[in-house]
Amino acid sequence: MKLKKLIFYLFPAVALASCSAVYEDLDPCPQGADVSLTFTRNMENKDLYDSQVDCAKLLLFDKNDDFYGEYDYTEGRTLSLELPVGDYKAIVYGGMSCDNTSFFFTSAPGPGLKYHEVETYLAGTRAAESAADLHDHFHGLGAFSVEKDDMTHRPVTVDLTKNTNRFNVSLSYSDNSAINASEYSVELTADNSVSNHENSVKPQGAHVIYRPHGVDTDGKTLAAHLSTPRLTDDPTSRLIVRRAGQKDPVVNISLIQYIEKIHKEALPGASLQEYLDREDTWNFEFKLEPDANDEMHISLTFKINDWTVIINKWDL
Repeated sequence: MKLKKLIFYLFPAVALASCSAVYEDLDPCPQGADVSLTFTRNMENKDLYDSQVDCAKLLLFDKNDDFYGEYDYTEGRTLSLELPVGDYKAIVYGGMSCDNTSFFFTSAPGPGLKYHEVETYLAGTRAAESAADLHDHFHGLGAFSVEKDDMTHRPVTVDLTKNTNRFNVSLSYSDNSAINASEYSVELTADNSVSNHENSVKPQGAHVIYRPHGVDTDGKTLAAHLSTPRLTDDPTSRLIVRRAGQKDPVVNISLIQYIEKIHKEALPGASLQEYLDREDTWNFEFKLEPDANDEMHISLTFKINDWTVIINKWDL
């Protein structure tokens, strides 16, 4: 009886460890990949996946760049895929499987779609304007191989890049007098509504006008809130503030030119694009001063995320 009991407990262990071809009557070992997602590319240098990313989706392509499959992360941050031997490329998107997604595929994923043909666009930009509070959108790339001798799923990690930005633009008078919210309008212009498979912005030859999805005021400060897709170092992107009844804008600055002034202090050692990808919240604080004709002008300095920058008077 003791010998039988010992055999009963040892047999499963032998079977689990022997799913290779040595035991031809056993099922083959499960092969494939466990694709896990992280979001560490942020200003905190922490993995913020659980608090920021939802509705993740993976598009898989084979060694010939042909579409292989589409998979949703319905449970947790790891997707277990059973795959035959081969080389694979993965494109991961966060926020695209949600009902309230702000981004869509130009061509629906499916047979016939090539890896380099994957493209996303911002909803509503066919009209060249957006005043939406965008649902957070993420992108990541991964490449891996499933080998013939793999005895289990290969672990693969894809780190995501956040593609949505929040802009808070505040206006107040230098003398702290009351400000009328209806007197000013804020807009941001950029050609960044379409991105390719590698997450590079695909210029469309025309700027989208991003308008506030909300405006707050406490009587002394006006705060406009805007949301845009991924920023690049495109120098033509602009931040514009207009005053009702005034021909010329109060503010009309090259957005990237002024962000570039602070990026080496805000994120030392990083490229401008790295900084643009890691920082997703931008606070612009402008003080307005009237001239003798009661035309409002910004002061010669303003703040971006608490960093003071100097205005180029020729860029107003």
